[in-house]
Amino acid sequence: MKSKRMTKKDFMKNITALAAKLSTIQKQAEKLGIFTGTRDLLHCKKCGLMEDILCDGRLVTCYE
Repeated sequence: MKSKRMTKKDFMKNITALAAKLSTIQKQAEKLGIFTGTRDLLHCKKCGLMEDILCDGRLVTCYE
């Protein structure tokens, strides 16, 4: 049985659609306060204030 191969055009359509969906999900996550990993977490060595991620993905600020 031969496997059905995807054409380059179909592959690009699928990748483009997937990228659009991921972008939408990332924007929704940011609105909910979920850390999306688009930047480094902040940490002040002087006062100990830092950002951390909870197990459910929420970004919080706390002291060391």
